[in-house]
Amino acid sequence: MPLLDVVLGYDCNAACTYCTITSEMRRRSLTPQAVAREIDRAAAQGFRDIAFTGGEPTIRRDLAALVRYAKQRGFSSIKVSSNGLRYSNGAYLDHLIEAGVNQFNVSAHAFGRVAYETTTRLPGAFESFERGLSNLIERGISPTLDLILKNDTYTLL
Repeated sequence: MPLLDVVLGYDCNAACTYCTITSEMRRRSLTPQAVAREIDRAAAQGFRDIAFTGGEPTIRRDLAALVRYAKQRGFSSIKVSSNGLRYSNGAYLDHLIEAGVNQFNVSAHAFGRVAYETTTRLPGAFESFERGLSNLIERGISPTLDLILKNDTYTLL
């Protein structure tokens, strides 16, 4: 089944050491109208799988609305690829689930607090990452982890 991969924009709530996204790129994003047009186009062509990615898609205020729209247009597999930090807020996670997200890919930037927070440049982020994973699991969701391996972190596996 074909997958519509929607890169909503390049902005992010982290500043990872390996990121190649420039400040100029972070200001670029698709409008909700452009996303809706692509959803309509793909639905008309028989697509039923969609992934919302970025940057960090969960920082978009309209993410749940876009997910709902995709669901209304017949998409049955709705994935969000994220760093998972916002999933530490259970109410936000429930909002996405209610909207129709049924697959969660979460980037694991490093293993252990120090390496994770050094890589993301976000003090306190490891706790949010862990809480987000716990919230997913508590809701019966098995997230897919996208492992980020770098020369300075792979040995921590």
